[in-house]
Amino acid sequence: MLSDADNTFKATHVSGPIFRRPYYRFEIQIDDLSTPEELEIGIASHVSTSIESCQVPPIVAITLKGTLQFERALFDASELQTIIADKFDCLHVQVRLETQSQGGHSLSAVGPGKTRQQIEKDVLVTHFEAFAESSPHANKLADLAIQIRRDSVAGSSADAILETLEGELQHFAEIHPSRTQEDLDAAREP
Repeated sequence: MLSDADNTFKATHVSGPIFRRPYYRFEIQIDDLSTPEELEIGIASHVSTSIESCQVPPIVAITLKGTLQFERALFDASELQTIIADKFDCLHVQVRLETQSQGGHSLSAVGPGKTRQQIEKDVLVTHFEAFAESSPHANKLADLAIQIRRDSVAGSSADAILETLEGELQHFAEIHPSRTQEDLDAAREP
């Protein structure tokens, strides 16, 4: 304890019980949570059982484990931290993602023997394989994405790029006739 009587400070040892703020650490499996909303509800449910009777705002550390079942771009750790902190009156919340994206592919295939183009294609294939609808066509979609990027960098007009995309969608429509008009219309929209 410090005292400032007569503009001097004196330290005094206090030998009483030391206050310790509650600290909770959670590891949550997220394999069965298929949307960001389900993830939020699952985390809140898991956390609430432990800290609902906390008298002092706690510190909470959450580690998410398993396979993320939705696009990684939809995961917002800071938003989850804010939601949990507000909902349970926490002093601080940390959410850490120790998962892999759906599809389970790692980029361990990236190595010193691969060219930049090979690595680029591997990354795109992995991305397209992560979604059930595009997975069977992952290689073709990766090639198309690379071609469109090359055309764009080379200065091709938007119409030329759209023509390439429409041609590929037309080919896709021949293989999957039920998707034809919907995909072509989506490609033509600005």
